[in-house]
Order: sequence, then C-alpha cells, then structure tokens
Amino acid sequence: MLDQLAMKTSGDPLLRLVKGSLLPVVIAPKAAGVDDFALRRGNTYGTIVVDLATNRPVDLFENRTADVLAHWLTQHPGVNFISRDRSSEYMRGAAEGAPEAQQVLDRYHVLRNMRAVVQRIVSRSHATLKQRQKDTGVAVRSR
Repeated sequence: MLDQLAMKTSGDPLLRLVKGSLLPVVIAPKAAGVDDFALRRGNTYGTIVVDLATNRPVDLFENRTADVLAHWLTQHPGVNFISRDRSSEYMRGAAEGAPEAQQVLDRYHVLRNMRAVVQRIVSRSHATLKQRQKDTGVAVRSR
C-alpha cells in the first residue's frame, strides 16, 4: 500500500507509530482472531490480535511466538474463543494463556485445507479415469 502511495518506508516505523499512539484501554474480546503479518516478507513477521465481534485490531506484536500470545492472554482474561491458523506456536500460546478457551481454525485455513484435499482426490481420480478410457480404446477428446 505504501508503494502505491509512493511512500518509501519499511513496516518498522509504522509499527512503532501504531504502538506509540494513544489507544483506548484494551478490553479482552470474548472471541479473538490471531494471525501473523509480514513486516518484511520472508524475514520479519508479527502477530495481530483482532476482536472478531467488531473486526477491529486489538493488539500487535513484533514477533509470532507462543510466549508472547500466552502472556497477552493471561493479561487479558475473558477470551472464550480463539480463531487461529494451523501454527503450532499459536496453538501452544493459546493453550498456555487461555486453557479454557476453545480454539478453532479460521475460515480461510479451513477452506484452503479443504481445497487441497479435494484437488488431490480429483487429480487421482482424473488420472485413473483417463487411464481407463485409454485402456478401453475410446478416443480422448482434448479441448
């Protein structure tokens, strides 16, 4: 987005600006979404916590470790649901910081995993059907 606005800067100053701004007191959401984001793609990743009821960011962290998430959850009790990706770090952090909270995979990752499975099944079936068609001597039409 910064490139489109012709603003040359990295994510670090922006993260410092957001973290340094005066924000309202954070009340722990009942349902929180946890995901990572790239400060510098391939090098530096952070964690974002989102209130799923309001779809608003609640907090940002400069890394994506289980300890940071666990610490935040212990400081903000009351989270009943945690939506996350398949990261083992987020799974461990959520289990340590809010053991009573129910962990669920977010919709994006569920659909992505389901798509991969369906694609593997269709690829296998397609190859089998193509071979059977070839074995019967029926001409194969190509598009």
